[in-house]
Amino acid sequence: MSFAPTRLHRRTLLLSAAAAVAAPHVVRAAGNATPLPPMTEGPFYPQPAWRARGPFAGDWDTDLTRVTRGGRERVAEGEPLGLELQVRDTRGRALDGAVVEIWQCDNWGRYRHPRDGAQPAEVDEGFQGYGEARAGAQGTVAFRTIRPAPYAGRTPHIHLKVRHASFGEITCGG
Repeated sequence: MSFAPTRLHRRTLLLSAAAAVAAPHVVRAAGNATPLPPMTEGPFYPQPAWRARGPFAGDWDTDLTRVTRGGRERVAEGEPLGLELQVRDTRGRALDGAVVEIWQCDNWGRYRHPRDGAQPAEVDEGFQGYGEARAGAQGTVAFRTIRPAPYAGRTPHIHLKVRHASFGEITCGG
């Protein structure tokens, strides 16, 4: 099975993190900025303490589509998706060193989280569910994930948290 991701080009949809105010903007290719309201983490944010000892402890990289456990690699179900983001301040400058976290449900609408209540057989064992990356000098990060799936009461979405010394922490998603 070859990996041919659908590219959701985030070069044309850039996350701008506010410097000093918690109001991120999405900057489109034309340069227009649209404010995004900060959101809560929701019930399935994988807290650091849980990540350290949870089912995928130590496997929180940028490729959410492959999980290796017990020497066996598993591949996520669902349509592969390449996600590229660029973190910028309100003046459009790239933010080197920004930490970006994403989390989402698997192809079956289940989160890899103890609060989800899913039985092991109901969760895609090949899907990591959470990833983290640090932006370089251009403020860019890239993730490999799956196209978001809907679940009861929610449209398909990916949660996003961005941290940087210039503004602290912002959570948004959907």
